[in-house]
Amino acid sequence: LFLESNMGAGNEGATFLVSWMTFSSFFVIWMKVTLQHFPYPFALTALHMLFCWIAFGALRLLPVPAVRDTLMPDGRKFISWSDYVMAIIPIAICNSAGLALGNLAVKFASVAFLQIIKPANLIWGSLVAFCFRVEPASVTHVIIVIMVVGGVSVASSRNGEFDLMGFVLQLLATFTEGCKLVLIQNVTSKRLKLDALTAIYKYAPIAGLCLLTLSLIVEGFAPWYSLVPNAQVVSLNVASAVVLNVLIVGTVSRTSAVIFILGGVVKDIGTIAASVIVFGSSVGANQVFGFSLSIFGILMYKVYKQHLDTFLEHGCLGGFRIVFGLCKVPSKTSEIEPMPIGAADAKSAVDLEDEERIPMKHLEVDDLETASGR
Repeated sequence: LFLESNMGAGNEGATFLVSWMTFSSFFVIWMKVTLQHFPYPFALTALHMLFCWIAFGALRLLPVPAVRDTLMPDGRKFISWSDYVMAIIPIAICNSAGLALGNLAVKFASVAFLQIIKPANLIWGSLVAFCFRVEPASVTHVIIVIMVVGGVSVASSRNGEFDLMGFVLQLLATFTEGCKLVLIQNVTSKRLKLDALTAIYKYAPIAGLCLLTLSLIVEGFAPWYSLVPNAQVVSLNVASAVVLNVLIVGTVSRTSAVIFILGGVVKDIGTIAASVIVFGSSVGANQVFGFSLSIFGILMYKVYKQHLDTFLEHGCLGGFRIVFGLCKVPSKTSEIEPMPIGAADAKSAVDLEDEERIPMKHLEVDDLETASGR
């Protein structure tokens, strides 16, 4: 739906997006099961990052060039210290901060209430994308974002009670998540143009160390005493997280941060629709209205990306009027300045005089050639 004309993503980008949406739904359930046996989210996410670094580091050193260069073509690419500080480390910091703030927010507010605030990462992601110029800033984009976020918020408005601390923490978490996605897009598509596995390999150790530090501060040494008895469950969870991180970075690099976030909205709507169909769950009028508004906004975004130049030139209303055939595209050549009176006659006389002179020149050349021959 989103990818026909976006950055040349095509079928490959759509495959990554659908794979991420499917696998992330499975991973959420598996994460809940794992945390029942190993209730240490900071230690678990630190293991996710450290194992990503180990796995892709081993792949980078693989003595089979055909496999190594296919999966990690940029694995041996030199990255300057300034690029590492300005582009790679911020991803690791945002990744760690988002996980930490999100986990803390759950302790203060209900999951239902946090679901209302979660779509704010679309706002932050769009603003950061404008700053990094990976998305063109336009009024149409802002209107669509407000429509999608407002729709999800309306759909979730009756499901939770307001909590100030939870609200602030989740708002900061969505900000860091939106920044992380745009920074990943910048690293993989614009600034360094790294492949997905190399990008993860570069920022994973810093993210892992940040999360490990948070784990020691918040959770102490208890996770490491509990690690051996739950080694099987934790190992499967870590392996799943490696796959999930590849799908996340691969999707963002082949589409965009905004499309990735919109894909998350579609996934949430699809989950609710599936629960209604399969389990007969009840749906309120506010949910129907809110999610319908979000879907309409997402469809508008598809049209906007397909005709981006039109919207940038003619604005939101003008762009939609042109796209849906309500008015014709103004032609830049339709307005021709009128010629001054008498200019046309003068031009014709000059052209006629030039035409009369041409054969005379040829004649003079022929006469000279004849004379020289004699």
